[in-house]
Amino acid sequence: MQAKGNERRSQRAAWAKLANTGQQGKGVEEFFDAPEANTWLYDPCTLAPGEFMLACKMRTNTCQVKASLAAMCPGMPTKCRRCHLEPETLGHVVGGCSFTKKLRIARHNKIVDALAERVAQHADWEVQKEQVVATNDPVYGPLLRPDLIFINRPNGHALVVDVTVPFEGDWRGESCLDLAAQRKRDKYECLRTALLERSDVTSVTVHPFVIGCRGAIHASARETFGALGLKKSCTKKYVSRLALHASMRILGIFLDGVEVRAQEVDLAAMMELPLRGDHAPGS
Repeated sequence: MQAKGNERRSQRAAWAKLANTGQQGKGVEEFFDAPEANTWLYDPCTLAPGEFMLACKMRTNTCQVKASLAAMCPGMPTKCRRCHLEPETLGHVVGGCSFTKKLRIARHNKIVDALAERVAQHADWEVQKEQVVATNDPVYGPLLRPDLIFINRPNGHALVVDVTVPFEGDWRGESCLDLAAQRKRDKYECLRTALLERSDVTSVTVHPFVIGCRGAIHASARETFGALGLKKSCTKKYVSRLALHASMRILGIFLDGVEVRAQEVDLAAMMELPLRGDHAPGS
């Protein structure tokens, strides 16, 4: 057992060293203690062979995007082939490129819907999606619309939940997932006063819900799962897999160059990938 632990620590140190020298391995530390996000590694049969290989490339940040290819071919142009504005990194493709914006919104909405549907199965919770709340906040404006407001009917406790799906990595030495959680918390903290004026609300907490593009489950999401009573690991696995599958589709569509127009394309259908085994919604 001790030998396995030492080997694991050695592998972690090697990946951390690699991540510090370039694109490969960037963000892998977010998965070191995330069993729900790693189940497909232990049980590859939960993915088709092609999906498994792509998921491995995404985890190690070795996909066929220009920034990764340039590591092997010095001097190769790295400007994004679609937006022509930023370096074409995996994080840019699945987390920031204007070409994939509609697909990223669809990914976000799938995660919001999955969380809302799971909580709605419990009679104690009232679920409100994209409820407009007046705040008169000098920074964020007079109206805010969080993704979800959950109200516990027996005790009147309200949870303000807003989902975000950043790429696992770091910015100026800080975790991108930590930064995303703090931005959401700062933005929606002002809703406390407005919601407490409602007759059915006695207390309010703000919960950022941060899931990485590659399926990492941030501490903020774990706190939200706990606050909602969603303690079973199958729910965490399902949401993690949703994010990973959607990002796999986004990358594939980006590389294929398929033009995405909301009025012509069923975005939900384009994002669809089958979830296998114990990751189905009813689990």
